[in-house]
Amino acid sequence: IRDLLAHFRSIDAIQLASPESLAAAPGMGPGLARVVWDYFHPGLDGDGPDAALAPEGPDALDPKDLDTATAALDQENEHPLELAG
Repeated sequence: IRDLLAHFRSIDAIQLASPESLAAAPGMGPGLARVVWDYFHPGLDGDGPDAALAPEGPDALDPKDLDTATAALDQENEHPLELAG
């Protein structure tokens, strides 16, 4: 999540990114890119041009993993930044 935010600079940019753009980001690959893309685009079928990016078999990732990681990052960011003095 941190790598994606560092690369794309915002959640909106991540949401608007194509699966190919997500896969090209540091720390990503086609399988994880598809999980992230599916998270932001629920209900879309996998029959389009991006269907080849869908993970299968033991390498498939569960979208719940992204929810868990997002919740942990949100909790970590509940505290405001302190100015260095």
